[in-house]
Amino acid sequence: MIASICLPVLLLAAPPAAKPEWEDPAVFAVGTEKPRAAFVPHATREGALSRDRQRSPFFRLLNGRWRFRWVKSPLAVEAGFEQPAYDDAAWDTLPVPSNWQVVGANEGRPYDRPFFTNIKHPFKADPPRVPHDDNPVGLYRTRFEVPAEWKGRRVIVHFAGVQSAYYAWANGARLG
Repeated sequence: MIASICLPVLLLAAPPAAKPEWEDPAVFAVGTEKPRAAFVPHATREGALSRDRQRSPFFRLLNGRWRFRWVKSPLAVEAGFEQPAYDDAAWDTLPVPSNWQVVGANEGRPYDRPFFTNIKHPFKADPPRVPHDDNPVGLYRTRFEVPAEWKGRRVIVHFAGVQSAYYAWANGARLG
């Protein structure tokens, strides 16, 4: 089975008249697992004792070059970008993991300035509201094949370095 993962760092997911989830202090997570220690199942005792997750047949590292598009605002995200048939051929590629505020188009100039600095916050603090017009969004897309041996198994996608509101889709279906 081929799967596509789409990951916007911040995306307006509610109608414009509604309060976006990412501005609602009551919403901390949607569609996520309860917090717990991370672990990877192994097929053998020896594999588990190696403490090397990549030795497990049930682990797939998704690092690599992902399709990437930067937009200035959640309102500028093109509808349907999360659909598998969406044409992202004109998008840049970006190494994952990386930071689009540090790494730029094909490793050129960064896409944006760092938002959190030790000098001054880049926008007026008005919790829980955040700017809608100047609030950059990074859209990520990749494709990968789910091993046939995983059929019937529970599959968890783990994002270890996202530090903002984000949503993930697999094959066009929102995961959370």
